[in-house]
Amino acid sequence: MTPKITTTIGLGIVTIIGYALYIGGINVDNGLPQPITVNGQTITFPYTDSKVDENMIIYTNEQVYDQSVTTAEMYLAVVNNSGKPQNASLTAYFRDDKKNIKEVSVLNEVTKEVASPVYTKECKMVVASSTKEIEECTEVQTGTTTEQVKELVWLPMTLEVKTTPTKPTADKIANMTEKDKFSNFISAKKTAEKTVAKNEVLYYKVIVQYPPNSADEFFFEVVGNDGGKGVVK
Repeated sequence: MTPKITTTIGLGIVTIIGYALYIGGINVDNGLPQPITVNGQTITFPYTDSKVDENMIIYTNEQVYDQSVTTAEMYLAVVNNSGKPQNASLTAYFRDDKKNIKEVSVLNEVTKEVASPVYTKECKMVVASSTKEIEECTEVQTGTTTEQVKELVWLPMTLEVKTTPTKPTADKIANMTEKDKFSNFISAKKTAEKTVAKNEVLYYKVIVQYPPNSADEFFFEVVGNDGGKGVVK
């Protein structure tokens, strides 16, 4: 009797090959940054404000965040419209030092190699009694298969902690009509620089901490090394 053979692939061993900064693009249908999906969560970026005198545009996933808690998780997409590459850093400004950035992560693409064992299952009929046969199966590993997979992950960024909180200056504020309103805002931290080419998009996850029930405005500023600037509030 010919044995029945079935081949299966089992759970594999995952090896991380490397990380690379994830760079997005613009949705040609609506002009917004492309949505991203991380850990099964799809995030869109429909909100921004005035783009006057800005060449790096910041989009957000929300306009208003929950004031009843002490932290807010927000997502930003920074579009480089300056026409040239920029080494960009991100800063948040608040009205007082009771509010601040707790953590900033930037979107990366991780490449993984998954090595999975291949099993062969052989089944044959054996005599169980003088009148009955039963199927008996055995499974052995006969090889290994490998494949590379990519997925998006948030990686924490280094934050530069300023000894003395700084105030925004007029030449840094892209929304010039709002500069007086922001004159009392301060910042104590900014991110390390990340390189983004022209017409490309950087994605950030920002955790902001603040006292409960502290309704207020704050804003983000992105500054490039070659004349890039943008603000959103």
